[in-house]
Amino acid sequence: MAQESAADVAAARTLGTEGVKLADQGKCDEAIDKLTRAEKLHHAPMLLARLGECQVAIGKIVEGTENLQRVVREDAGNNAPSAVLAAKMRAQKVLETAKPKVAKLVISVTGPAKTDSIVVKIDGDTVSSAYLGVARPTDPGDHKLEISAPGYKATTKKVTLGPGGSESVSVALEIDPNAKPDDGTGDKGNGDKGNGDKGNVEPPPSGVSGKTIGAITALSIGGVGLVLGGVFGVLAMSKKSTLDGQCIAKACPPGSQSTIDNASTFATVSTIGFIVGGVGIAAGIVLLAIPNSAPAKPARGYIMPTFGFGSVGLTGAF
Repeated sequence: MAQESAADVAAARTLGTEGVKLADQGKCDEAIDKLTRAEKLHHAPMLLARLGECQVAIGKIVEGTENLQRVVREDAGNNAPSAVLAAKMRAQKVLETAKPKVAKLVISVTGPAKTDSIVVKIDGDTVSSAYLGVARPTDPGDHKLEISAPGYKATTKKVTLGPGGSESVSVALEIDPNAKPDDGTGDKGNGDKGNGDKGNVEPPPSGVSGKTIGAITALSIGGVGLVLGGVFGVLAMSKKSTLDGQCIAKACPPGSQSTIDNASTFATVSTIGFIVGGVGIAAGIVLLAIPNSAPAKPARGYIMPTFGFGSVGLTGAF
């Protein structure tokens, strides 16, 4: 439990004082809210005893007697304040009168093979399936039971329990013919998880057509070609600009031969890049414009660009 702060204790004192006043006035419905919140903030036997007393008064006998028993069983110590001892005595007195009023309800359900798949609700609140077949402490009065399970028709029952009484309710759930069968795999069919009872339905074709792959590849090659053409074109122009500063009347110094060779190579690669780029873009557009004549099939081949110094091309297999 988290350590209590001074604010928690102060707030609990205020709520508890208001709750006790309401309880003394016979307004237990309002007092329960105040006392419950006070107990959550700071435990005090005096407040818990009054909470249990009020719960018993409005018919919540099971919950009330449990709180009263907590007060009675709590070790107050040898130097317990007189207020705590008085609260324990008061709780014991109320408990002796209220405990015999707790009723017993036994719910038995047949049909589903797995009991943990059975959902039982009492007055809208879900209770553990561990209570099936055993006596469950229940408040006396009228109760609505709702029992359901996957693949079965839900059943509703009403039962009235007298103070300290005991009732048994047996329910035989009927199979719902409209429910989807559940064989432990969710009836996915053919191992196709997530398709429910659509196991016999063919999955949609996967993959894309070879034509589309080719168009995308051609456009990609075209784009790379144009980029290479532009880059090497700029390099060629840079080399030419250098030569223009070194050469006079087309006569260049001997040491400029490497610059001349580079300029020529860059110009050639630039030209090839622009040619491949233009062809690739055009081929891609043409392929995309051609309508499909058959359903798309998964692509089984490949197309890959190849690059070399002074060359650009395609290689592939289908």
